[in-house]
Amino acid sequence: MKTFLLLFLSLFLQGISPAFAQWQVVHSGGGLNLVDGCFISDSVGFAISSTGVVLKSSDTGTTWVQKASLTGTFHAICKAGTDTVYAAGNYVYRSADQGETWTEVRGIGDTISDLVFFDSKNGYAIVRDLYYCIWGGPPGYYLDDYHVFKTTDGGVNWQAGFQIG
Repeated sequence: MKTFLLLFLSLFLQGISPAFAQWQVVHSGGGLNLVDGCFISDSVGFAISSTGVVLKSSDTGTTWVQKASLTGTFHAICKAGTDTVYAAGNYVYRSADQGETWTEVRGIGDTISDLVFFDSKNGYAIVRDLYYCIWGGPPGYYLDDYHVFKTTDGGVNWQAGFQIG
């Protein structure tokens, strides 16, 4: 029984190792602090740094080219169709031409932590707030509070959805 178990474990581990070999490091260049990425097709993808540098790949992520340097602090980038991409943080930007040009759209007024669009008009944003609370004396505690906002006009207007926390 012990021999069978060792043989099984050995074969199992050999079967797993090729799965880990499928991932490889790809250097984007510039030593950027990349915070999010998305692909709008099988080959075209975007990544954004915390400082607003937008990178684009047209070859499934093998090479990356800087397409824009947006103003603000960023946490999210997402697709909204085959041509439309949104970037968000304390500002919201939109590109309708696969990242060639970017236009600032109205933000929520708070820093967006995450963003998702279902098409070029309809999307949701999550805003995370931290509250410092001293309950029963020091040390205090940070409490998370999340707000969800919805847009139906491509980010021009945002309506409060609901709150978690």
